[in-house]
Amino acid sequence: MASELGSRQVRMVYLITCSQADFNVCGSREDFASKVLSAFRSSGIKVMHWVCSRENHQDGGHHYHMSVKLDQGRRWLRVKQTLEAEHNITVNFSSTHVNYYTAYKYVVKEDDNALYSPGHPDLRVPSRLRQVGSGLGVLPRKHRLKVKRRKG
Repeated sequence: MASELGSRQVRMVYLITCSQADFNVCGSREDFASKVLSAFRSSGIKVMHWVCSRENHQDGGHHYHMSVKLDQGRRWLRVKQTLEAEHNITVNFSSTHVNYYTAYKYVVKEDDNALYSPGHPDLRVPSRLRQVGSGLGVLPRKHRLKVKRRKG
């Protein structure tokens, strides 16, 4: 399990988890993301990109994951306090991911209906693999486009 960041640590990328989410407080990805983004805004922090997912528990409960990329390194404690005080939502800020790509991959790993920020970059294929002719070789078979070839 990821350890929570120290309250004085500064990062540009955060992985946020809300375990055992209450449907009465956050009934959807949209609702959870909206509340998290509002807490960042009220703390004077600009979020550049984000993705939010929901994972179901075997017992019927669920939890949310959200990765955020900020415009500059910022502390997280005020956001956590705002979510608790204004919405009764307890979240953890994880120290597992230091770049947005790995946090993004973690968030979308089990949710085909993840919610993305407007203008979110397409990270389904790492950019180094998308660069045709970059000297890094050919795209792996699972990422290649299927092209019908004409006969004759």
